[in-house]
Amino acid sequence: GFNYRAVTAWVAGSVFGVLTVTTSLYVGPLANIAGGVDLSFIGSAVVGGVIYLLLRAVFPEQSLIAAAAQD
Repeated sequence: GFNYRAVTAWVAGSVFGVLTVTTSLYVGPLANIAGGVDLSFIGSAVVGGVIYLLLRAVFPEQSLIAAAAQD
């Protein structure tokens, strides 16, 4: 199966990375938010990580819910 929380976070981070990339071949539409500094690598990791943590909080894994209910 797929971990839909992880896939969603990965897609969101990837989209942020493409939007903020600054290279000689392509400049994303949001590349100027940091004054020309390429934020795509660290920004996509932060966005993906935060979204994954939020999705885990809102939609916890069912096995963890079942284990907590048994205790």
